Amino acid sequence: MRTLGAGSKIGCYELIKLLGEGGMGEVWLAHDERADRSVALKFIQPHLLNDPKMRVRFTNEARTLGKLEHDRIVTLYAVLEEDEYLAFVLRFIEGQSLAERIRLQFPLPMSFIVSSARDILSALEIGRAHV
Repeated sequence: MRTLGAGSKIGCYELIKLLGEGGMGEVWLAHDERADRSVALKFIQPHLLNDPKMRVRFTNEARTLGKLEHDRIVTLYAVLEEDEYLAFVLRFIEGQSLAERIRLQFPLPMSFIVSSARDILSALEIGRAHV
C-alpha cells in the first residue's frame, strides 16, 4: 500500500495536508481536480480494509450521511474506492475545529457552549430521523 502524503494523487484528488487522524483513519485536505474545489478525504485505516465488518460499517455510515441535509452536518459528495483506498469525499469547511478551539480557549464561554449545544441537538434530531 502506498503511504499517504502531501502531493499524493488518488484518482482526481491531490492530497494537500493532513487535517487529523484517529483510530479509524486519517482526514486530509485535498484538491478535487474535476470540480476544482477543496474537499476533505476521510480514509479508513489500511489494516481495516480486510475486515468485512468494518467495510459494512463504512458503507452504512456513507448511506446514512448521504441522506442527511443540515447546515451543521458535513455534506458527503462521494465514496472513493481506488486501488487500495476507501474514503469519504466530504465538503471541506474552512475554520477551527472544536478540539482546537477548546485547546486555545479553555474554558469556553457559556454562550458558545449553549449555542453549540443547540446546533448539535438540531443536527442529531435530523440524523435520528434518518437512522
